[in-house]
Amino acid sequence: MVKLASQICGTPVALISLVGEDFQWFKAKTGYITAEQTGRDISFCSHVILQDKEFVVEDAKKDPRFFDNPLVEENVVRYYAGTPLTNEDGLNLGSLCVIDKVPRVLSEEQLFALRVLGKQVIAQLELRKKVKSLQDELFQKEKAVAAEKKARLEAQKANETKSRFLAHMSHEIRTPLHGMGGMLEILGQTSLDQEQANYISILQKSTNTLSGIINDVLDLAKIEAGKIEISLIQTLVRDLADEVYQLFKVLSQTKALKFELDLAADLPDFVMLDPLRVKQIAGNLLSNAFKFTQIGGV
Repeated sequence: MVKLASQICGTPVALISLVGEDFQWFKAKTGYITAEQTGRDISFCSHVILQDKEFVVEDAKKDPRFFDNPLVEENVVRYYAGTPLTNEDGLNLGSLCVIDKVPRVLSEEQLFALRVLGKQVIAQLELRKKVKSLQDELFQKEKAVAAEKKARLEAQKANETKSRFLAHMSHEIRTPLHGMGGMLEILGQTSLDQEQANYISILQKSTNTLSGIINDVLDLAKIEAGKIEISLIQTLVRDLADEVYQLFKVLSQTKALKFELDLAADLPDFVMLDPLRVKQIAGNLLSNAFKFTQIGGV
């Protein structure tokens, strides 16, 4: 674009200059100027950014604003014409300018062409800015995808480790449970008084309940797939309530708390429910009740 500006305007130098607080620096250039930047205090382009149209100096040596400018004194700039580079927010960032060592006058057509090229320059700058923004956004998305993939792999690895652990613990926990169940069954067949027989019955039911819960806890595939099954069985509600009551009766005695089983008069004899789940829920509620009750009863 600077080469095209130079050819159209017939000048040896054309620059795309961006103006900062203290300096102007050249985004692109053609011609005899070798510097990469100059101070803003001697910059012609610093005047352009204050305009909304082309800024032209036909003979800098005769212009009171520039005759003592070092660039004029060193015969770097004698003629200057620049068009402001205005971004989408209406801010002038710099200029597209043409420079010569001799005075000259540009035609209206040449100034119009300079203005059009200036709009093309700012369009390219804005496009690069948007491309950079899109590249940054894409990088962040790729980074997020990579992090998600890493997290997914780590979670998969953790699940595999957990599955191996639970598979091992399944055997380690079930073995003593089965042993306890077997010993309780043998103990129940010995000579026991009624109170002892009741205690053995409670222990057997507690062991069965615990075994059922552990079977589900250790069955990792069912838990993760949300496939823990509810088994609806026609159940004697009063018997189930009494069974839970008996499990906590000893605990109430050790804590010196009153423990009452109060069943509604209109409670049906049979209800379709999952005895294991209901006992598990009731057991959790009662366990908390006893834990946080110091005086009185449950």
